[in-house]
Amino acid sequence: MEKIFMIVIIFAGITPLAFGEAFIQNDQQYTGDDGVLHIVGEIKNNLEAPLNQINIHVTLLDENNHIIETKDTSSLVNVIMPGMKGPFDLVLTNDEAKKN
Repeated sequence: MEKIFMIVIIFAGITPLAFGEAFIQNDQQYTGDDGVLHIVGEIKNNLEAPLNQINIHVTLLDENNHIIETKDTSSLVNVIMPGMKGPFDLVLTNDEAKKN
């Protein structure tokens, strides 16, 4: 299986400052029993205000830095309180993960 790299941009539903204050941590990938690729991780809220309406824009690159796929996902929780983390799960079918 070829290695997939990702670039992540987070958009949150508060001030524009949120763009630089939310971070992805502990991102990993695994293939489920059904052959679907999951990229999972946590969004860390370093602001002093809750984050909501969090959208994650992901660009997947191959080992040659060519774009494989661009997808959007969101946090699995509605609100991430200050200093807390919220999980996300980006799901890619086999066809999406193998695009050239």
